[in-house]
Amino acid sequence: MVATVPAFNGLEPRYDKKGQLDGYINGPGFLSYHESEMMLSTLEHLMTAGIPAYSVHDSLIVKVGDAATAAKVFRQTIHDYCKQLSGIEVSVLLSVTVADHVPTDTLPKGSLLQGRYLS
Repeated sequence: MVATVPAFNGLEPRYDKKGQLDGYINGPGFLSYHESEMMLSTLEHLMTAGIPAYSVHDSLIVKVGDAATAAKVFRQTIHDYCKQLSGIEVSVLLSVTVADHVPTDTLPKGSLLQGRYLS
């Protein structure tokens, strides 16, 4: 995973001021913990903005009309979380899926979905 996503190097392990291991999350819990923290924060931001949202693993279900705002909030939340923990700034790759025959003219496209390291 670290070879594919170098930002993971900066997330763990963590040491306290005494040099003791603090906050290390081992194994499969490592990713699921950080993912859930970012998702919870995203849902809280969307709730504050009055946007109903439902999370499914690493995905959000929102109304088509809220997709652009939800994508922006989701990306910003992940960016801020990674920057706070590791100092690394990222803009994550996103994808948007809708049911057949649903208009897509208001959905985010192109550079609004591309991922990249910012620092």
